[in-house]
Amino acid sequence: MEGKTIKLKAAQFEGILQSLQELNALKMPIALSYWMGKNMKSLSEEARSLGEAKQKLLQESALIVDGKMVPAETPGQVKLIPEKIPEYWKQMVELDAQEIEVKIYPININKMVDKDGKALEVQPMVLVVLDFMFEGEPIDAK
Repeated sequence: MEGKTIKLKAAQFEGILQSLQELNALKMPIALSYWMGKNMKSLSEEARSLGEAKQKLLQESALIVDGKMVPAETPGQVKLIPEKIPEYWKQMVELDAQEIEVKIYPININKMVDKDGKALEVQPMVLVVLDFMFEGEPIDAK
């Protein structure tokens, strides 16, 4: 199978990773698992780089007391230094707008079957989010 390079917006990666995790939980034939795994690896590496860049930006803007980021009222978030908030959001928007080139291996949508040849049960939103990864016209499942 031949790979192709595509461009994705950085902001898409969170949804892509969630959808990949859902697909990863499904049992599929070994060949399909292999190509799906190659796509997951490529996308995960880019997502990790994005996460590191966002973490660095957060560390530069976070309110730190005694060497620790101060938690915000919303669980899982931290307080930002008030003077740095506009620049933080400006840079975050710029980062999310970046086009990132990723090599993927297109998968024929009709190969999304289990070991017995039965179509995999996949949530429609997963297929929408990962549309760039599939090719071919779906055959009606019966």
